[in-house]
Amino acid sequence: MTAKGAVVSKQDFHAIVVYLAKNFGAEEAKPAAPSVMPEGEVKQVILKMCVGCHQPDHFTKYHHTRDEWQAILARMGQRANASSQDVDIIFNYLSANYPKIEDATKVNVNKASARDIEARLGFTTKEAETIVQYRNDHGDFRDWGEVLVIYSVDGKKVDAAHERMSF
Repeated sequence: MTAKGAVVSKQDFHAIVVYLAKNFGAEEAKPAAPSVMPEGEVKQVILKMCVGCHQPDHFTKYHHTRDEWQAILARMGQRANASSQDVDIIFNYLSANYPKIEDATKVNVNKASARDIEARLGFTTKEAETIVQYRNDHGDFRDWGEVLVIYSVDGKKVDAAHERMSF
């Protein structure tokens, strides 16, 4: 469409490409996250380390970035008294098989510019700039509820837009 004159920002272009590839790309190109762990060493390590607190398929429902998996496993590995080798095995498996996949239909509030937040989520220019400033001062948001604490951002707008937000 850009060849025909459509104007789109670089970030929106990337979001469009991701959305089209995810929803209309070749089946073999789509990453398939297993819902059941295959047999093998990793399954045994996870069963040994994790089922004391979690159901065996608990982690298969979650998708995180490599950094998020690393932070989760650092915290959980300490609780389970896991060896660094076991944590590495679990990390490599989870980060490869259960990666975070961005939903191009949503606005990642931790990455979006104030302009994108304003345009795509319906906030005023001042509210969008305040959200970005708060993010810069306090770090990334973990969920939409954290946006509610920002003074001068309309909570009703946050609630109305929360299903179009990602983090």
